[in-house]
Amino acid sequence: MQYKNNSDIHDTLEAKIIEALKKLPGRKAKIIAIEIGVDRKTINKTLYGSLKNKCHHDENYCWYLNEDVPSSRKPEKQSTYSTNTTSGTHQDKPIENSEKLEQDKNIKFLSQLNRQLDTWLNSSEGENHEHRELLAQVPNIFSLLCKLADNNVVSEKSKSKLAIAKTYFVKEFDLMPEVIIGPVGYQDDLVISALAIRFVMDYDSKDIVRDSWEGNEDIIALIADIINNAVDYVGQEIYRQLVRRIG
Repeated sequence: MQYKNNSDIHDTLEAKIIEALKKLPGRKAKIIAIEIGVDRKTINKTLYGSLKNKCHHDENYCWYLNEDVPSSRKPEKQSTYSTNTTSGTHQDKPIENSEKLEQDKNIKFLSQLNRQLDTWLNSSEGENHEHRELLAQVPNIFSLLCKLADNNVVSEKSKSKLAIAKTYFVKEFDLMPEVIIGPVGYQDDLVISALAIRFVMDYDSKDIVRDSWEGNEDIIALIADIINNAVDYVGQEIYRQLVRRIG
């Protein structure tokens, strides 16, 4: 894209940062920088400069728009992912409470992902890792699983696949445990997620996936790339096991 002057660039960067935080609050500057395609220093300069009255960060330097507050501080806030509202009757309360608990768990896990990936991407290992750009998409992919799982347009059959991938994602000790090998262990989580999301594309609609995606990349192409290169990411045997889990 061609820009006429620095003001045009600055205005566009501000808009991209705001849009990124609207889609997924609680991101660190490094994650925003990778998604937008600029360096972290530029993102921080904008967040602390022209956007200082529109954004704020928590004690972990996860950024939010001023109208957004982490879920733990707003118990009645609607889900980050859900596209539905409830009727508010007494009969709905157990379901609402269960959904709220699940949404809070998802948001907490996303925040942990952002912190972990931010630290790793800034490390010597992360900066030089061959799959750095792919692993930077880990929070977005998990968020996509959550949004699709809560979308009432998605079929129950697809939701069962998404649930398998989501459950696998949050397990500490899976086939490539992150607690042992670090963020590179999310490669198997990305593969099983891609398999589940591809099922949604084929069984339901690619448009549902596109509309739920929060990243700037072409999600259809990204999912295809993950699956096509899955053996390189996780090895033949682990890939076979992941395919069997999704069914």
